[in-house]
Amino acid sequence: MLQLYLLSVLINGICGFFLYFGSSKKNDDNESPADTPVSKNNHRLIIGIIGVIIGFLKLLRPVDILIVGDIIPAIGGMLGGFVLIYDYYREIAAKKETEIKMSRIAETFVVYKKIIGLILFIIAGLHFLLPDFLLL
Repeated sequence: MLQLYLLSVLINGICGFFLYFGSSKKNDDNESPADTPVSKNNHRLIIGIIGVIIGFLKLLRPVDILIVGDIIPAIGGMLGGFVLIYDYYREIAAKKETEIKMSRIAETFVVYKKIIGLILFIIAGLHFLLPDFLLL
């Protein structure tokens, strides 16, 4: 389905953008201007939910040939969506000053969210340029 392919490319790119540029914490004065709208709005939650849904739908799509054609973009979209959702709720809990218990895996994803965002950019670009590639 061409629609699902286009949505996958867009969502992977947008999730990559929010993970790479949208830091909710101000670490230094040289932050990107993309930080302010991301941290003040609920875009991360919405994009995260859409990313998980699109990634899941790509895994359920029927294929004629038994290959793993969309496995990397689907897993990338779901991973990016989960990190965005988890980071959003972690920020909400920090604003309410409640203690949340983070597992090691979740903490690893949040710490490396810029790297995950860059990987999602690469996946979106390769998936757009090479639509019939075996693993993309």
